[in-house]
Amino acid sequence: MLTAARRFATVGGPVPAETKDHLVIAHPDVSCVGSAEWTRPRLAELLQALIYRHGDRPLVGQRARVPRIDPRTGWTTATLTDRFATASGGELWARVRAVAAALHRGAGPPVRRADAVVTIAPPGIDGLVIDMVCAHLGLVSVPLPPDVPAESIAEILTRTRPSVVAVTVDRLDVTCGAMTTTDLPSRLIALDYRLQLSGHREIVDRANRRLGASPILLTGLDELADRGCRLPSAPLFTHGDGGRPAMVSYRGGSSQSVVVTEETLSRLWSKALLPHDGWPVDSLTYIPLDHPGGRLPLVSALRSGGTTHFGTGTDTASLVDDLAILRPTELGLVPAVVDRLFHHHRTVMDRFVAAGADAETAQRRADRYLRDDVVGGRVIDAWVSAPLSGGLQHFIDRVLGIRVVAVSR
Repeated sequence: MLTAARRFATVGGPVPAETKDHLVIAHPDVSCVGSAEWTRPRLAELLQALIYRHGDRPLVGQRARVPRIDPRTGWTTATLTDRFATASGGELWARVRAVAAALHRGAGPPVRRADAVVTIAPPGIDGLVIDMVCAHLGLVSVPLPPDVPAESIAEILTRTRPSVVAVTVDRLDVTCGAMTTTDLPSRLIALDYRLQLSGHREIVDRANRRLGASPILLTGLDELADRGCRLPSAPLFTHGDGGRPAMVSYRGGSSQSVVVTEETLSRLWSKALLPHDGWPVDSLTYIPLDHPGGRLPLVSALRSGGTTHFGTGTDTASLVDDLAILRPTELGLVPAVVDRLFHHHRTVMDRFVAAGADAETAQRRADRYLRDDVVGGRVIDAWVSAPLSGGLQHFIDRVLGIRVVAVSR
C-alpha cells in the first residue's frame, strides 16, 4: 500500500510544505483511544472522549449552500456551492449536548432512556447529531434512509413507537402522512431546516396545519439547539451495561430489523480501520447510518485527526462532482458504488476508443482519468464495506494503484 508521501509523489511531486505542516499538526495523540479501548467506557463516554480529543480541528463537513432571492417573485432558494463547510469536533459535540439538554430538560415531554428515535435523513451533520444525542441520553437510534417509502415509514413507526421522529424538511410531508392516530411521537424534529428558504417555510407551515390539534411538538433542530444552549447539560448515559439495545437497523427501510447493542456500537467507534502512516484522513462519505459502513468514515477521521465530508448523493453525477471538489485522501466504498465507478470507467474508455485509441491505451487513459480527475489523485487508503467480486476488486485496485481492503463491522 502506498504511503502518503509516495502517493503525493505519484500524482505530482513531493508533499507540499504547507500540506505536510497541516497534516502533522492535525495528527492526534492516539494514546487516548488506546486507553479508552482497554478500559471499555460506555458509548456516550467514548464518543465524548474521542470528539474532545479532536478539539478544534475540522471533523465533519458538507457542501455549503447559499440563499438566492428571485428579484421578481421574492422566493428564496438555496444554491449548492463548490466548497465544503466544516465543523470542528468541539462544535459538533456542543450541538449534541445542546440538543440532548433540550430533549431532556426543555419544553414538552422529556425523553426517557430506552425511548426510540426514528431518523429519516441522508448522510449529513444534522442526522449525525441526532444519532449521537441517542448515545448521550441512552435512547435507541432507528436510522432510516431518506428515500424510505411512506408505507415502510408507517410500519416502522408502528413497530418502534418512537417518542421522537427526526426528518429532513423535504421528507416532512411524507412522514406526517405516514403517521397514524395511535402511538404518535411526542416530538417531530425538522432536520436541515433553513428558515430563510421559502420552500422550507412552506413545508413546515403545511406540516403544522396537518398536525392540527395533535400533541406533537414540531421544532427545527437549530431552534432546539438554541434552547438547549440555555439549559443545564443532560448527564451522559452510563446506566445498566453495554448489552442494552442502542440501535435498530431496518436496512434500506425494509421490514426486517437488526438490533445492535451499545457494546457493538462502542467496538465500532473504537475500531482501527486502516493504518494511516501518521497522516490524518480527508474523506467523503455518502453511506447512510442504517448501513454498517455509515459510521466508518467518521471513525477513521476521529482516529487520525482528519475530516470526513458528507456527499450530496450516490448517483454517479453527484459522486463525481463531490470527489472532484474534495479530492479525498481516504476513500470509503460500498460494492454498488464500485460498480457505478466501473460503468463510468467503461463509458469513458468507450469514448477514447471511438476517438481512435486502441483498447490498451484507452484503458490506461480511462484509469488515469478516474484516479486523477474523478477521485482527485490523492487517495492513500481505501476500503469497501463488503467483499467485491474478483473483477471489481481487480478493477478498483488497478485504477487507484492501491489494495482496497474489505472491512466488516
